[in-house]
Amino acid sequence: MAGRLTLGDLTLYAQATNSVQNGIQQVFSSFSTLYENALYMDNLDELLATVPVVVAPAEPVALPSPVRGHIVFEHVAFHYPGTEIRVLDDVSAEIHPGETVALVGRNGAGKSTFVKLFCRLYDPDEGRILLDGIDIATVDPAWLRAAIGGMFQDFVTYQATAGENIGLGEPTSALDAQAEYELFARLRSLAEGRTAVFISHRFSTVRKADRIFLFHEGRLAEEGTHAELMRLEGRYAELFTLQAFAYVD
Repeated sequence: MAGRLTLGDLTLYAQATNSVQNGIQQVFSSFSTLYENALYMDNLDELLATVPVVVAPAEPVALPSPVRGHIVFEHVAFHYPGTEIRVLDDVSAEIHPGETVALVGRNGAGKSTFVKLFCRLYDPDEGRILLDGIDIATVDPAWLRAAIGGMFQDFVTYQATAGENIGLGEPTSALDAQAEYELFARLRSLAEGRTAVFISHRFSTVRKADRIFLFHEGRLAEEGTHAELMRLEGRYAELFTLQAFAYVD
């Protein structure tokens, strides 16, 4: 207004001020991002420094070739680190070669833990697990995991291709009924001649298994075919009836 600056000079200084202000904001934002990433690096360092609990024995026993898939749990008990509550308590079960077995029960009953122990993600506190007559604790975990595959509901998207992410384990917990039915039909086709264990809360899928294991509070409470368990009129029959009731007027 006094005529000491031209309109061009004023525009230049205003733009320079904005540029400096944006630069300062970016610097502080970079410090914030750097601090956040440093926290993740601490987690990574902690993970890399973790000593594996499940390790190969000094003289591992070889699995038979080919693996038949005869699974036996003998009085298996297990609790997760940080708690004394037994997730599995004195569980004994047998799955025959080529058999399809469905695991059912309420959340926290021990179904997923049953599978994780067989994959030897953990070792049981008591008892032992046999594969074709061989205690899996005497087998190199890498050999064991080369003979089996597992998919869990704890879904994580990895920095990999879509196909690799699916191969690492796309769970069925968020699928609609038709998609889950088609997936299990495909899995049954792929598992023909192999031992298969799956977990589902949809009894329309479960009833197609050769046998059904019902877990309750960490114990194997009932086992048998769908028809046998319905005749037993126990917990399985109760859960099946409750779910079926929702589809009846």
